[in-house]
Amino acid sequence: MDWIEIIQLKSFTGQDRDNAVAAFQQLSAPLSDAGLREIDLFKSPNLENELSILINWYGYVPPNGKSRLGLQLASAFSEFGYIYHSGWRHSSRLAHKVELYLKVVFKGKGGVSTGRLLAAVNRPH
Repeated sequence: MDWIEIIQLKSFTGQDRDNAVAAFQQLSAPLSDAGLREIDLFKSPNLENELSILINWYGYVPPNGKSRLGLQLASAFSEFGYIYHSGWRHSSRLAHKVELYLKVVFKGKGGVSTGRLLAAVNRPH
């Protein structure tokens, strides 16, 4: 099962936000956490002092939706501001349309000509 953890940080000051970003950039992904896909940092486009750490997992979902790694990160980043930590289990996904252009070669009496053929495919993301 796919699931994510989100650690939201409302930093106390702009300097705390910058320090949190610097601290995140110093992290290295643990090798021992089975199911860990990736850890990303997001900055709010309109709230200057807000950051979110998104931890993407597959496999076992803890009953409280929070991993040991997530709890450790939430604790470490709490020195920079207020923390809200939550877990989310994957529920469903919308399909999106993919457009493929195929090169088509036509052979006839007048020679060879080429064209493009559009093939639209709906598939899950």
